[in-house]
Amino acid sequence: MPDSLKGGLFVGAAVAVGLLVAFLLPPLVVGRETAKDPQADRPPPPAMPNVVGRPLDEAEAELARRGIRYETDGGDIFGIVLPSVWEVCETQPGRGERVRGTAHLRAALPSTCNI
Repeated sequence: MPDSLKGGLFVGAAVAVGLLVAFLLPPLVVGRETAKDPQADRPPPPAMPNVVGRPLDEAEAELARRGIRYETDGGDIFGIVLPSVWEVCETQPGRGERVRGTAHLRAALPSTCNI
């Protein structure tokens, strides 16, 4: 095989490898950077509003408006039949803290939170 043909094959192979690297490497690198932090575009969790001392139905409406899931504890034997009669005594997480998952409200009849 003549030397000029060997040189031409070497140059052709080098160009082919260069093109493969140029087209395959950037998508691999970009794909890795995107996969590293999938939560970067998500908004932070909502903050718990101050609903302590408010009627339970108003507190539930406020949490629903903000898109916060919640559970209510209280009511003893009969449960909470009329939320407008009950008062929010305590929340978990507290006011201003970020709600991750489900918020918990403790409700009682007015003036009985400390009992």
